[in-house]
Parts: sequence; structure tokens; C-alpha cells
Amino acid sequence: MPAFRPAADLRYLDQLSRNFYGTDVPTLRDEIGCLRAKLDNCQSWLWRRNKKIQEQKRRLSDMDNAYSVLHRSHQHYKRAWEKAQRKLRRLGHG
Repeated sequence: MPAFRPAADLRYLDQLSRNFYGTDVPTLRDEIGCLRAKLDNCQSWLWRRNKKIQEQKRRLSDMDNAYSVLHRSHQHYKRAWEKAQRKLRRLGHG
């Protein structure tokens, strides 16, 4: 088909569609539209799920960082306490 002739070409497509698929082009367009809507729905669900997972990873990372800071702080105070105890022992008070 060298040139696009809307009415004739659509009739031709309808005939091909009926021959091969047992339905006409508008029905196929509707089916394609439904499939696109389902695909969009799935993509938006995946996007929301991915966003939720990323938020959980961020929270876990924040908690991990907080634990790390707390652990370092604990180690610092533990060393200071042990140092003070050693000094007291040297002075004969421990």
C-alpha cells in the first residue's frame, strides 16, 4: 500500500483482522487498551512497592548508623571508666 487511504485502509485492516483473529480492529484496539491499562496498573504497583522497599532500606541504614554511633559512644565511655579505675587502683583506692 503506497499511500494511506483512511477508509479503504481501515476496511482492509478490518478484513485482515477478521480473517486472522476472528474479530475486527476496533475490538483489538479495545483489547490493547485494556492490556495497556493493566500494564500501567502493574507498573504503578511496582513503583509503589519499590518506593516502599527503598524507604525500608533507608530506615534500616539510619538505624544501623544510630547503632554504630551508640556503640562507639559506649566504647568511649567504657575506656574512660576503665582508665579511671586504673588510676584509682594506682592511687590505692580501688
